[in-house]
Amino acid sequence: MSKSTEFYQKKTAQFIKNWSKKRLNKVRFCLIESLYYSFFFSLIFSFFLQKSKNIFSNSTLFVFTTSFVLYFLVSYFLLFSIYENRFQRLKKENEHFDF
Repeated sequence: MSKSTEFYQKKTAQFIKNWSKKRLNKVRFCLIESLYYSFFFSLIFSFFLQKSKNIFSNSTLFVFTTSFVLYFLVSYFLLFSIYENRFQRLKKENEHFDF
């Protein structure tokens, strides 16, 4: 086997292991994903928007809330489905090739 094949098999196994845990609670997964995204996005956006005068302000809170809600909806309806379909496909492929 080449190093490339071993690398991708290792990454696939890691994805299956990690996603098996995350897929049990869809809302928790989406909340955590959107929290990570919106926190950093709102800080960076506020920094450039206000030119570092006051990063923690009402506009930052508004950007955080808006990005949190939007990314939560995206992750709930789109990302979770994409990851779940990938998980099911990889799980099915591994069932056929396990000896």
